[in-house]
This record gives sequence, structure tokens and C-alpha cells, in this order.
Amino acid sequence: MAYEVEIRDVAAQAVLAVRGAQIPAIDIGTFMADGYGKIGARAAEIGVVPAGKPMVRYGNINGDHFDLEVMIAFSGAIQAGGDVYVSSVPAGRAATCEHVGPYPDLGRAYAAIGGYLSERGLESSGGSYEEYIPGHGRGHGRSVPNSGLPPASRGVVPFRHLARPAHG
Repeated sequence: MAYEVEIRDVAAQAVLAVRGAQIPAIDIGTFMADGYGKIGARAAEIGVVPAGKPMVRYGNINGDHFDLEVMIAFSGAIQAGGDVYVSSVPAGRAATCEHVGPYPDLGRAYAAIGGYLSERGLESSGGSYEEYIPGHGRGHGRSVPNSGLPPASRGVVPFRHLARPAHG
């Protein structure tokens, strides 16, 4: 699959989120489903509706274990409750790349973004996340039953210009 990297202006988003520490790769799909279920239940309790796609941020990668933050943006006033807390996705410019296919191949999309940034004197500023694209399965290698569609996600990598050494 050829990956096309695009630059987008990302709006700040208030999100409800659930965090997991050192989730084994084999359990990511289950953790995400449970987390989105908790977020949906909390949203129903406080009467808010989603204003964006399901997302996940990866952090502290240790071999095949990951710290995860599953998130959904909402419009209206959001409040924490139980395992669900309020977080945010900051505004800024980001390189994005769509991936359609099995989760184990997702790294190719991030490699395309990394190459794109490097070629232009840019680097990740941290806080990368994935958005899951509706109508294309559930992510992580599992398709929506009877849809025949592969899972799809969009990697989003906020960036900054590389520091340049002072001349003189």
C-alpha cells in the first residue's frame, strides 16, 4: 500500500478518556473495546454526544506492552466519573496518513509520516494518536462482522521544526 502523508490543522478537542498501563499487544483490541464502552456509558450518564472519531494515544512502549489512552471527543460540558477522566487533544499542525489493513502493518504508515517529516526538516512534537475511520471495521485486525471491509485508521503526528544550530 502506498501511503500519502497530508498536513492538517488539528482543532483542540475535549475528550473523555480511559488509560491503561502496559497493555500487552495481544490485549489491545479488548482493552480498547472495554474503554470505549466505559466512555459511552459515562457520556450517556451526563447526556453528551460524540463530536469526533474514536482515538487512541500510545505511550511508554516497552517491547510488546503499551500505555494506552482511548479517547472520544464530545461537544458540551464533559465530566469525569469512575475510570473515565477528562483529557484533551491540543490544537496544532499535524502530519496524517491513512492506513487500511491489518494492525500489524500500521507501522508502515508511521514510517511514511516519519520519512515525510524528516525530508522537510520537521520532527514529531509528541502526543501522536490514531483516529478510527467509521465504516472500515473496528481496528486492530478485526473487521466489522459481515461488512467485508478491512479496518482503517489515520495516524496523526503533531510536529515542529527541528532546532537549527545558531550560526556564528
